[in-house]
Amino acid sequence: MRSRGGAPSSLQHDHMLQENDDQLAALGGKVSALRALSYDIEGEVRSQNELLEDMDGSVGGAGDLLRRTMGKLDAMIGAGGNRHMWYLVAFVMAVMFCLWCAKR
Repeated sequence: MRSRGGAPSSLQHDHMLQENDDQLAALGGKVSALRALSYDIEGEVRSQNELLEDMDGSVGGAGDLLRRTMGKLDAMIGAGGNRHMWYLVAFVMAVMFCLWCAKR
């Protein structure tokens, strides 16, 4: 209902204000939920970053160990000549033969 001059009536005005207040309250609730979700995501990202840093340290340590082992193996092969390589080949062949016999 409009009063003279096309202005909304007091009842309509109050109703529109109430609707605006309700929608603002709903929007505020959604913003609060998004804020809580963003804090949860931030916490998860931080914990995942810590895990990745720990894994990086472990993998780096394993890479260093493998590098040192390969260096020692190269030095051993270089110092012993071909004789060590033949022993290694013979050992591998013997193990394969034993596995083949055990399978039968």
